[in-house]
Amino acid sequence: MVIRKKYKIDRSLLQNTLGTSKSSFNKKKYKPGIHKNKEFSRSSYCSLLVHKQRLRALYRNMTDKQLLKILQNSLKSDNYKFNVVKMLESRLDSVLFRSGSVLSFIMARQLISHRHIYVNGKKQYSCSYSVCTGDSITFDEVGNKICIDAIKRSGRKCPNYLFVVESDDSVTINVNFDNLGIEEDSLDVILGGNDLTKIMRFYKI
Repeated sequence: MVIRKKYKIDRSLLQNTLGTSKSSFNKKKYKPGIHKNKEFSRSSYCSLLVHKQRLRALYRNMTDKQLLKILQNSLKSDNYKFNVVKMLESRLDSVLFRSGSVLSFIMARQLISHRHIYVNGKKQYSCSYSVCTGDSITFDEVGNKICIDAIKRSGRKCPNYLFVVESDDSVTINVNFDNLGIEEDSLDVILGGNDLTKIMRFYKI
């Protein structure tokens, strides 16, 4: 996804995608542009597209190709919605954001691409890297300073499948996806209320 101004995409999709108080959609609940107040009737294709774009906006660094691959792989098991959520949440940038170690997905992307992050002692530089249960995420000196500051500022509640161990000069994130709830309501909240069935229809799978 091409990174636009941080929250401009929220107005395009008519949704505060990350639920942040900084979103411009909180004050301007209409699309940008000269036709902002004009009402349009959406085609069925447009409706499906919006659901897909909103889900991608939740995971800012994810490409169309990566999302399609996740959806296709999720169909290999009965509970496809749980599989989709697990695969999305196991992305390295998602784990960093959910843990509160970074303030945004963009910050997560920078930390990863600048190679400040280690998974099980091995340096990782891909946002889409899939973290597994039992993995331990650590940081170099620069990464530790950034994460300690972010944790103090974010105030984000860590989900029960992530365990953040913080000391004066280091941060460690331990992962256990066995604690990821499979309740329908919980999964819908993580997906931002977006309809996976419609997204599947958009991709014709």
